[in-house]
Amino acid sequence: MKKIFVLFICLINLFSVKVVLSQNDQPVRMVYGDWDVQSNDTGWTVTAYRGSEKNVEIPNNFEGVLVTQLAAELFMNDIFLESISIPGNVSVIGRNAFNGCISLREVQLPFNIKTIPEGAFKGCKSLENIAFPAGLTSIGKEAFAGCTGLHNLMLTRRISTLNESAFDGCTNLNNITVQRSLSTLGANVFRGTAWLERQTDEFVILGRGLLVKYNGNDTNVEVPYGTVAIANVFEGNTTIESVKLPDTVRRIMQNAFKGAVNLRSVNIPPWVTTIGAGAFSGCGQLTSAELSITLTSIGANAFENCDKLTELLIPDRVKSIPANLALNSTSLTDIRLPEITTTINKNAFVGLPNAHVFVFPGSDAETILKGYKYPYSYIQYRTGDYIYAKSLTGIQIVRYLGNEMIVDVPATVEELPVTDIKTAAFQNNPFVRVVNLPDSLENIGDWAFSYMENLEFVNMPEKLRRIGSYVFKGSPNLRTLYLPPRLVHVGDDIFENRSGIAVCAKERTKVEIFLMEQGFVVYNEDYCRMEDWTHVNNDEYRNQASNEGPDTGYQKPAEQFIQIPDGLKSLTGDLLSNAENDVVLSIPASVEEIDMDILNSRNVTIIADDDTAAEKFALENNVKFLVRVDLWTEK
Repeated sequence: MKKIFVLFICLINLFSVKVVLSQNDQPVRMVYGDWDVQSNDTGWTVTAYRGSEKNVEIPNNFEGVLVTQLAAELFMNDIFLESISIPGNVSVIGRNAFNGCISLREVQLPFNIKTIPEGAFKGCKSLENIAFPAGLTSIGKEAFAGCTGLHNLMLTRRISTLNESAFDGCTNLNNITVQRSLSTLGANVFRGTAWLERQTDEFVILGRGLLVKYNGNDTNVEVPYGTVAIANVFEGNTTIESVKLPDTVRRIMQNAFKGAVNLRSVNIPPWVTTIGAGAFSGCGQLTSAELSITLTSIGANAFENCDKLTELLIPDRVKSIPANLALNSTSLTDIRLPEITTTINKNAFVGLPNAHVFVFPGSDAETILKGYKYPYSYIQYRTGDYIYAKSLTGIQIVRYLGNEMIVDVPATVEELPVTDIKTAAFQNNPFVRVVNLPDSLENIGDWAFSYMENLEFVNMPEKLRRIGSYVFKGSPNLRTLYLPPRLVHVGDDIFENRSGIAVCAKERTKVEIFLMEQGFVVYNEDYCRMEDWTHVNNDEYRNQASNEGPDTGYQKPAEQFIQIPDGLKSLTGDLLSNAENDVVLSIPASVEEIDMDILNSRNVTIIADDDTAAEKFALENNVKFLVRVDLWTEK
């Protein structure tokens, strides 16, 4: 009975402590010697230290209540503090807690802490070593900036995030050990460190594919495969004009290309989920930003001062639109918001005098913009399996949501012609095998039919004028493709596998010449049009799809394409001694003499400029001659 009574009293005391800490829902403030504390949900927060000790050990508890948090700026600018021991119960350290403690040499961090906050040890220039607890996952903005005494850095295996300028200005930091867990990096994390300065590789990559430095000086840069995230490595780079990112990239981080004033083009791979704040700010020559459909997050000022940017199509998974999205991008006319958007910063669209924001009728975006009294347009709609938008000239297919095996894209919607297939409209669709495009179609956007593992045929209309970049990338089963003669632009790397597809064009057209110059074996247009897929129904096609495809009975002999290097003065017969019987030669204007032996019973086609030795040779020897064209620049 006595034991029960004692236990009862203990429970009452414990309950009384909790009541004291939560009385009237107001925090309780107490003073214990040199310490000021305040109650929180889990115990005490230390809010002030009034002592003068150089070596300080923070108490584990006060009157049996555990110390669990340290307030912001707790020891800020204490120039006498030399060492600090923090009890293991502490799980939260406030920002700038030890900022400016210039004499601090030793810190014992608690094992419960998950995050070191912003500015926590900024300017602690006497700090020579820091041991991170095993459970630490992130280090905040400028947490150790200016810690010039640090020489070695060992990041523990759970640290996944280093925020902006975390170790900026740690000039003597010479050795850095990073685990594969590191996946997110802010701008200027290691700026000014001895370690970063001595890195001489063209691409410096840390952790799980984090690109932290670029030492090259090329105008056209190809980032290596395996790179997962791009830190601010191209910030302020005035040399680069184009950047090609690999499909492995998932995050384009803060200020990644900020101030790259001559950057004209950069592809955003299909699996990019994050574009950080200021990522493309100041890229005044950037003409397009085709965002990936997997994108979920866009940072503030991401496209600020992009003077030549005309359109921003926000992908379907982006729920929040940040402040100053494209501030002062005066050429921007179209911004399209997805139906899923639920948050829009009040300053999202400031500084855009010519922009129209297009929303879905009845969406949260409409309600928000109506509340802001911001002008917007109802332009995105859905009919059946299609999300579409209206332009001045016709209908733009924004997204196909269906699961049909054969897709007949409509020629008209609302009595308007379908003129455009927009960026990534069919991307990642696993069902579609055949796409029949309408005769009215004029433009196909970047990535439009990419990563469609079962796609086999796309029927192109004669009026088609523009095909974007990476249109069929990651669609390895595409069999044949006819490119119509009215094309004036074809983007980069539209095919995943050149050897696995038969490309057709009309003979003696600019398109045929262009394809031959690109190294393709070009087939007659009839080869691609042997089978009229527009009349095949789903059931018939399912039966045929299991076979290897129709036997056209037509095979064009393979031709070997040979690009003669620029600067060569003469072309001798032995130069082609190992060439096939059917040869396409692209000959530069520098060639002045051509040996008759290059013919040597071969079937030769010459591509060259007008008024060159190559043209004269072709005419004199009755060799098929095609004039080289500067195609794909629309007049």
